[in-house]
Amino acid sequence: MIGKIITAIIIVVIISLFIFLFKDSNIKDFFNIKKIFASKKPKVVLADEPIIKVKTKNEPYVEYVMTKPVFTIGSGFSCDLVINDSDEADFKVNKNIFEKKHLIIRKIKESNDIYFTITNLGKVNTTEYLMEKRYVYMDFKDEIELEGRSAFYVGDVKIVVLTPETIHYVEKSDIDHSKNNENKNNTTKIKKLMTDSNRVYDIDDIVV
Repeated sequence: MIGKIITAIIIVVIISLFIFLFKDSNIKDFFNIKKIFASKKPKVVLADEPIIKVKTKNEPYVEYVMTKPVFTIGSGFSCDLVINDSDEADFKVNKNIFEKKHLIIRKIKESNDIYFTITNLGKVNTTEYLMEKRYVYMDFKDEIELEGRSAFYVGDVKIVVLTPETIHYVEKSDIDHSKNNENKNNTTKIKKLMTDSNRVYDIDDIVV
């Protein structure tokens, strides 16, 4: 008798759990648990993401996009951009010259500024960085700020990182709306906290 009561309680709990999980879902997706949970956690796309171009000698660039705030490049298959000598690599090279995690690109936010950095983790084949018309070697864990167009070499593999900057131009409707609200306390407080954006984007800056 006690066993039947326990079984009934368990069934009621399971039914209640299913009703709670699927109450906002369409009936056709009732048993698609993966889709339901994914819909509750929408993926956020990285805004103004850097463009990463990779090439070897006498070959055209292959373009990739930084999709995460921390983006890794290396020969290891756990990297976001895999460069090695296997057919499964994102970018295949004749010989494996990249270390498992060779470069890290990070999106940094400090106060009102947002910028990107790149860190060298290569020891055997270190990364060469173009600085003032000459390439210099980056030491292990050296980190530099990316500006507009930054060029690197690892062996004979060239990597160009483009960090496009955008500026949002003021439209007439924005000004009219601002005038209508300029006497509101909340709007005034927000204006005092805001700073001008100096971010500028020009399509010519990313032509390689």
